[in-house]
Amino acid sequence: MPGSDRQRRAGLSYGLGAYAIWGVLPLYFKALAEVGPAEIVAHRILWSLLFLAGLLTLRQRWPGLRAVLGRPKVLGVLALTAALIGVNWLIYIYAVLSGHVLEGSIGYYLNPLVNVLLGTLLLKERLSRLQVLAVALTALGVLIL
Repeated sequence: MPGSDRQRRAGLSYGLGAYAIWGVLPLYFKALAEVGPAEIVAHRILWSLLFLAGLLTLRQRWPGLRAVLGRPKVLGVLALTAALIGVNWLIYIYAVLSGHVLEGSIGYYLNPLVNVLLGTLLLKERLSRLQVLAVALTALGVLIL
């Protein structure tokens, strides 16, 4: 496959960049401690909207957005998920600002474990032995912390 090595390297770089940003994000939030969690989240929402408006304009995707906005059921699901993400960020930023970075980070670390558990219980997905070992080691790490 042409470009697959380049795509893998790019993906690895993007992943490492995301983890680096995630690692320093608590320091950034701490620097904004006087602002307050709700205002930080409000700014994230506002600047994200402006950024996405720019992307929609650049890629000429406004008609697709109009189509989604015309479907009440889809719009309701999007509104619910947006609210949940907003609450999630509000809780995380509050945790950081109140000195509970480790607890907040463990909460994010637990999320994939819960997803795997739900996938095996509700969707009857089967894990390989190596996957079971990985999940067990992850759970053990969380228990130790």
